[in-house]
Amino acid sequence: MNKLKGLVFLLVLVALTSEGLAQRQTGIDDPFARKWELSVHGGWSYRLAKLSDQVPSDLINYGNKLRSGYHLGADVDFYWMENMGIGLKYSRFGSEGSAENVILIDNTTGQVIGQGDMGDDIVVHFIAPSFNYRYIFPRSKAALQAHYAIGFLSYINHSLLVGQYFTTTAQNFGTSLGAHLTVPLGQRLSFMAGATLLGGSFGEFKIHRSGMIQTIKAEDDNERENVSRIDISAGLRFRL
Repeated sequence: MNKLKGLVFLLVLVALTSEGLAQRQTGIDDPFARKWELSVHGGWSYRLAKLSDQVPSDLINYGNKLRSGYHLGADVDFYWMENMGIGLKYSRFGSEGSAENVILIDNTTGQVIGQGDMGDDIVVHFIAPSFNYRYIFPRSKAALQAHYAIGFLSYINHSLLVGQYFTTTAQNFGTSLGAHLTVPLGQRLSFMAGATLLGGSFGEFKIHRSGMIQTIKAEDDNERENVSRIDISAGLRFRL
């Protein structure tokens, strides 16, 4: 969360500084005339999938906390027409939590099978080519930019469970669909804000523990790890 606050402060500072500089800029009149754009953005994320029914009742609050987190991202876009373009997208989602003195109980026998601390540090990476559509409002005061992307999705969870450390990894394809409102601050800089829906799930996992790797496959859809989420973000776009 401190990283996210730092990013928001930096974006606001750069935007305010650039707005003042933009008043002295000269050059092309249309801020959307350049074909290449680079954007950096970040914000709050929330995973949409419900918790598994297998999660013990005393860990439901812990699991729900892991559904929200932050994301950081960057895009490179090329518009060969005023309203059509392609690009490359990257985003990183992060969520973490911890709990002390957790008691693990066998759901079948009711016996205590472990007790101790637990923690999760989840990271989801997404990188993909995108198709972009852009609608520019009259007099180039703003633009609505939408995208659709499909590409590589990876999952990493560094976990602690009653004294045992292990890492879970998975890979699959994911999709991204979103829209942002872009407001020029000058000829080369714009402020952007919007929302993105990222979808994906994993059915095969690798458990890394004590130098050994164990592969686990989900038997049905209920056992898949669904990382679909919604991102609410803000950032800056730089026209190159």
